[in-house]
Parts: sequence; structure tokens; C-alpha cells
Amino acid sequence: CDHPDVGTYRVLVDNGIDHTEQTAKLHVGVKPKVEAPKPANDQTCVIEQDTQISWKFSGIEK
Repeated sequence: CDHPDVGTYRVLVDNGIDHTEQTAKLHVGVKPKVEAPKPANDQTCVIEQDTQISWKFSGIEK
């Protein structure tokens, strides 16, 4: 399936003291439904407090 969201995604998190980087490959058969309590660009965090970002993806499995 030629879908614009297919590919390798990378996240880099850096808090000024330490950093981590992870990658994941995404294969899409149909456009997924994405649900989040807040828009992706409206996430915030507070220094010295844990932060959790949650998204729910759903679609049809092959």
C-alpha cells in the first residue's frame, strides 16, 4: 500500500541532562484512526515530574 504515513519514525527526547532515541517502522494497510486526549502539538511537561503521552491507534489488521 502506498500510504504517506508508511516509513521509519524516530523520536529523540532530550531534557538537557540526558537523552534517548528510538526508532520504529510503520506499515499501513489503511489509514489508522488516532485518538488522543490532547492534540499532539499541545503536550506539555513539568521539570522533575514524570510525563506520559498516550495515543490510541486503531485499524484493520492484515
